Amino acid sequence: MKKITSLILLLCLLLPGCQRPTEPSASTDPSTATDPTDPTTKTVHIRTSVTTRTGDTETRTEYILDGSDRVCQVETYTNDQLTQSYDVQCDENGNYTLWTSQTSQIRYSYDDAGHLTGYSAYAGDTLISSTEYTWEDDLLMSITQKMPAQSTEHRATMVYDLEGHLLRQDDYLNGTLLRYQIFSLGEDGRTSGSTIYLADGTVSQTTTYRYEDSTITITADDGSYTQQTLDAYGNQISSVEYAADGSKISDQSCAWKAIQVDPDCPRASI
Repeated sequence: MKKITSLILLLCLLLPGCQRPTEPSASTDPSTATDPTDPTTKTVHIRTSVTTRTGDTETRTEYILDGSDRVCQVETYTNDQLTQSYDVQCDENGNYTLWTSQTSQIRYSYDDAGHLTGYSAYAGDTLISSTEYTWEDDLLMSITQKMPAQSTEHRATMVYDLEGHLLRQDDYLNGTLLRYQIFSLGEDGRTSGSTIYLADGTVSQTTTYRYEDSTITITADDGSYTQQTLDAYGNQISSVEYAADGSKISDQSCAWKAIQVDPDCPRASI
């Protein structure tokens, strides 16, 4: 299955500001609550592990938290062997801003609302790649990925309706339109299908979406499909890709931790 069919859904599940809203926890202690309708904390969800399996290879990334629930280290294991380790620095809000290994760095940035606005990967002092996100009213409007050594820039732009439902995604390579994807909505407002067109208007792929409890099945016109499972807060906890004959191509699972922060804290759910 062409992975572009699930790219935006995956990003919306993983990126802050694009998830289903969670209800903030209100204090039940009358000595600390001046107004029972005003929350004293809000809940954000942070990833604690991501595991991807393809064929005989399993890659697991563990996000290690300190006593203040801030990521302090990230470790990646390949088939249970430690293959990469980063020391992590966070800003005053608890959002990680710098990952450092022996040979590389990843630098992160956020806006005042806590949305991830970009990250850049360096080998020594050399920029390897960068990814930038733009936001408008909590909606992800564009993603731009650059690889200077290859002189390439991939850019995706999104269009939504007034209720914030994704309607269209355009994909560009070095400023030239490659393809665009049109999303259709069901009566409940959820995505019911999509069609990918090449730049000249030729249909490249169609998909349908089926919802069952917490599982979304995205089926392509060639019979291949992806099943994504969400928790009660809209965080993706698993994604499995299948070929048309039903054989598994790959799967990914994620673990999350809910933490409480001040209502005005721009801590990202990431």
